[in-house]
Amino acid sequence: MKYLKTFENFTPIKINSHKPFKIKPNLQKSILVLQDGIKALKRMLDNEKNYKRRSEINKDINTKVKKLKDLTYYKLRQAEHIKNNPIIESIDNEEDTSENLDIKLSTIDEDNYKKVLDYIGIDSNDYEINTTWYNRDFPDGKMYNDSEIHILISNSDLEDIIGVQEGSINYIQGWDSDFGNIEYYVDDDELNYVHHYLNDETFAKIIELAKLFDYEIDPEEENEIYEFFDYLGLKGLMEDIKSEIAMENERAITKVAREALKKLPFDIGYSRDNKKDLEITFNYQEVINYIKKYNLKVKTFKELLENIYDTDDLSLEIEYSDSKHEYLGDFEDVKKAINNACDQYIDNPDEIFPKLIEVDNIELIQSKKELANFFYNYKGYIAYENVEWRLFQYAKHFKNKTLEWFKTYNFQKWFIEDYENELAKNADKYKLLKLSEIIDPKIETEYEYLIDVEKYNI
Repeated sequence: MKYLKTFENFTPIKINSHKPFKIKPNLQKSILVLQDGIKALKRMLDNEKNYKRRSEINKDINTKVKKLKDLTYYKLRQAEHIKNNPIIESIDNEEDTSENLDIKLSTIDEDNYKKVLDYIGIDSNDYEINTTWYNRDFPDGKMYNDSEIHILISNSDLEDIIGVQEGSINYIQGWDSDFGNIEYYVDDDELNYVHHYLNDETFAKIIELAKLFDYEIDPEEENEIYEFFDYLGLKGLMEDIKSEIAMENERAITKVAREALKKLPFDIGYSRDNKKDLEITFNYQEVINYIKKYNLKVKTFKELLENIYDTDDLSLEIEYSDSKHEYLGDFEDVKKAINNACDQYIDNPDEIFPKLIEVDNIELIQSKKELANFFYNYKGYIAYENVEWRLFQYAKHFKNKTLEWFKTYNFQKWFIEDYENELAKNADKYKLLKLSEIIDPKIETEYEYLIDVEKYNI
């Protein structure tokens, strides 16, 4: 991946001239995370055949490349800022702050709280006061509150004033909401690194299962576990693993989103207005505390919004946030899913055969045929239906090489004479082949006497 390195090729990022330059200590780490994300998407693109999905991946790549350009440009500006603005001890700023917003709000009382409307600063066409919350009526028909103010504003206008990515606030709210439908996407490539989520106990179970099927594996190596589970046809298990990885990330991202919103000196909610779709609530005391915390020189709520700190996680790239890693758990559900699967097939290896038939792993079926139970009805979900089939029925459904092998004279002769099943006599085996409608004509001729033997108890 080649990245542009000249200033003129970078997309400028919006930096408010009134806002003090903010140093981002984890900037380089964020750049590396984005680079890794772009590389992963490019690998997905190389293997994706579906046109619609390729278009979506390309869009994601372009978004992340733009973000990477912006961060790289910010990194260069930050280095220049640090060089030109060394941190030194200085006396308090002697600038007159009598017109500062915190001073204005601290003097609001019962007699003059209506003055807060003079301190909004946003173009009157871009906001409205939500009057439904307020408990004091005035002759003009408006109602006001002496401790907070509720403003209706459009998502895009708020994002523009704060200086964050378009769509990011809605995106963060989606992660914060219990009813949001945003999902963290995990592709098959992530399964190559599933060993990072596991421990020695799970590694030992994987090795035990692999030995049962004569498979050599080092579960602590990249791609080994994925290839082994794919070899066994455990598509369901791999989907479960992806789901558990996704949910662990989703829980962490939700926490990041909620913390990002909590850091703001106002609350964000939805409104019923089609155009001004957000409602932001400023509690005066919280605003005063925020201004003092960051020593801001602002005279209106708009200037406050333009100088908001802690906006790094108000981003469409929140899933790559450094903060997310602080909330990620130990992926216990991933370990549990793999442990349970290993225990299931170690204790009952015959249950793997419907999976092997589906993926047509005929070599493993042939080498481990003694472990199969051809008389048992295995539950499955085939073509959107729940089924209970014997192995011959599974093979007939998938119509693959395994079925052709089941139809051979050599297999059926082994099945009748050498296959051991404590509940099945040779006559039962013969009848199962006939019932399954796969019996070889030579086998039928050679072993039909078994029916007479059973019938007449000869």
